[in-house]
Parts: sequence; C-alpha cells; structure tokens
Amino acid sequence: MNNLKLNFFYELDRDIQSNLSKVFRNDSEKIYDLLLKKGIYKKEENEDVFSLEYVGIIAYKETVISVLPKFLRRYNLSEKEKCEALKLTINVIKKYTNDNDTIIGTEESNLSGGSLFSLIDYFLKDYLKNGIYENYIDKKEFNGEGEINWEETLESETAYYIDEKPVYLNFLTEELEDDEDNFIKKIHKYILNNSARYLKESQINNVLDLIDIPSFDFYVDEELGDKDYLIDKIESELKVQFSESKIILLKKMKSYIHKIYNDTDDGVELWGVNKFWAVWERICKEVLGDQKELYKEIPKPKWTNNNGQGKEAKDTLIPDVLREEEDRFYIFDAKYYDFYFKDNGELVGNPPGVPSITKQYAYELVFKKYLEKEKKQKNIKNYFVIPSGNDSKVIGKVEFDVFDLKSIEVLALNYKKVFEMYLTNEVYNKEKLQKL
Repeated sequence: MNNLKLNFFYELDRDIQSNLSKVFRNDSEKIYDLLLKKGIYKKEENEDVFSLEYVGIIAYKETVISVLPKFLRRYNLSEKEKCEALKLTINVIKKYTNDNDTIIGTEESNLSGGSLFSLIDYFLKDYLKNGIYENYIDKKEFNGEGEINWEETLESETAYYIDEKPVYLNFLTEELEDDEDNFIKKIHKYILNNSARYLKESQINNVLDLIDIPSFDFYVDEELGDKDYLIDKIESELKVQFSESKIILLKKMKSYIHKIYNDTDDGVELWGVNKFWAVWERICKEVLGDQKELYKEIPKPKWTNNNGQGKEAKDTLIPDVLREEEDRFYIFDAKYYDFYFKDNGELVGNPPGVPSITKQYAYELVFKKYLEKEKKQKNIKNYFVIPSGNDSKVIGKVEFDVFDLKSIEVLALNYKKVFEMYLTNEVYNKEKLQKL
C-alpha cells in the first residue's frame, strides 16, 4: 500500500506527452486524450504549445499524478516537501469548494466531476455533522407515550363526568418516531460502509492522510438492488424532501451510485481545480480581512446624452481586498503570479501588466477622495499580493508616473502560513499586518 509513487508535475508544465508515456505507459494516449477533453491540458493563448492548467491529483488505476501550484517550481522541493505541499494544497481546495457550496467538480473551476474522493469526503463530513439519514413518521395510538392530541381525543372519545368535570378513559397520543424501515437510510449506511472501506484501501489516502475515517460499521441486512432501483428510490425521496441539507446529500448519493456502477466512469479520478487563481483570491480575502462594506464607495460609470440625460452603469471596478484601520487604509490585489527580483534588481517572471497597475491606482484615487470627504487622515497602502515559498515580506514595488501617487508594493506571502490561516479561519490582526 505505501509503495505508491506520487509522480509530481507543476501547474503550467508544457508538452508533457513524453512524461505521461513514462508514467502511464500503455495508457498514456488515453490519459492524454482525457486531459485534453476535460480542459486540464490545453493550448496556450497565442502559443503553439500545450500546458497543464490544473492543481491537484489525477489518478488512474494504480498511478497518480500530483500537480503542484506553479510558484513552487523554483524552490527545488524534496519529495517529502512536495507531499506536504500537496496535502496542504488539497486541504485548501477542499475548504474553498465547501465555502463556495460545491463539490470539487464543477466546470467553472473544479474538475473532479464528483470524483470518488470528493464524494467520500462529503459523505464522511456530513455524517459527522448530521448523522445517519433520518425520516420520521407521525405515530398515533391510544394511551401511548407521546403527547396527547386533545383535538382528536375530544372528537372521538366519550367523556364521563365526575363532579361535573369531563374524564376520558382513553387518550389519542402521537409522537414522531424514527422510520427504521426507511430505504434511503439503508442506502446511506451502505455508502458510508463502502466509503470507509475504500479509504482504508486507498493508496493516496494512506500516503497523504487527506481524509479522516470515522469508526463505524453499519449493518445492512439485505441486498439493496440494482442501480436503476436505487436511483429510482433516491429520486422519489427528492420529490418529497424539503430540507436543503438532505436534498444536497441525496444528490451526492445519486452521483455516487452512478459512479460505482460506472455509468460515465472513464477510470480517471480527479481531485483539484483548473483555476487556482480563484483559490488564491479567496485566501487573500479571508486572511487579509476584506471589508466588503467599503465597496459601495466605488462609483459606477454614468452615460448621458448632450442634455445630461442618461443612467448609471450596472457594473464597476471590484477590488480583491479593502481594509480600513485607525491610521491606515489598505488596498490589496491578489495576484496569482510567479515573479521575483534578483539581488541585482533583475525582474524574473511575468509581473502584472499596465491594466492591473492602472486599476490599482484607480482604486487609490477613489479612496483618497473618500478619505478626504470623510475628513480622515490615513496612510493609503497599496499592494500586489503574490504567493511565495519564502518568509512573508515586501519584495519590491512598481511606479507609474502617469499617476501622482506613491508606488504599489509587491507583498509576497508565505504560502504555508496563509494556507494554514485560511484553513483555521485566522485573519491578520492590525499589528501583524503592519509588520509585513
């Protein structure tokens, strides 16, 4: 089990066909075609080359490709460091997709297609939070242990009067009782048993310890039936279920049944995203303490005719992170870029272009006016924020003399630190922010 080799690649690796052949051997053509089909391996814009646009895990049979974020390529990580970076990255992706109420697998940014790993991760977390799927029936009986239903008791039973007070010999009682014969509960137990078994046998999980396995072994006392029967039962339950959390669970159960019966299974398991820049933006928003209420200060364009008649546009500029403190006003632009400065000042890599620089200065002009209007004396700090494998610090700046404003500084945040902060919902406080 623990002899699994994690074949490491990096996001945006180019022309990987030869490496795929070494890793997947006779299956390399199939894997290559699937990666093209899913948009994981695609042609670069204005370039006659293909690159790997994905961060996460790609597994087929006993072979696994692990794709790390592009900025880690230049740090010459050891095998152990690569495994640690992969585990941390996958956990961040899991939280990102949960925060955005999706399974890892939507076309917008995630590509697992409801992979077995992502579904199992959901089932086990949902079980720890909500327990086994329950339906309750309204049990009515005479003289039971439930609450007395006085309305129906008065309608159906004869009253005997003692000292002019009515006395009833029988009471109709009712209580909600767990429906032990509910078939969906049996399907849920079956899925949980299979999920735990799959993880215990999973080479990826044994190496990376990505998912905690709860201790349970539910008894399912009968054969549940074929795929069509199970799907029909789940769809019937969906028609009468109004609980949002149960509806989500039922849909995941339906995806799982399709998966294990190989309806659309191509044999490839994906656990990751093809737009990791969106994950980086979310991390920066959370750990840097974005204050969305400040967005309303950004004006919208207004179109008018020569008589001054017109209307305001619906959209305007939207910053990544705004934060106001007693003596400072922060403007952060989360840039998932990989560039750095050499000691001699040489810039290596591809930094943000003129449109990004212009936009950041536009934000600064907006909030300079806002602070003047509110009569607030504050120092505006404007940053591009990039991920780094080194200590968190300002590594440089950019100036654009078109604007009579201070330079925009480049803040490189240590990815381990901010990934862990994101996972634990930690935010930079005022003092730590000033020390960056």
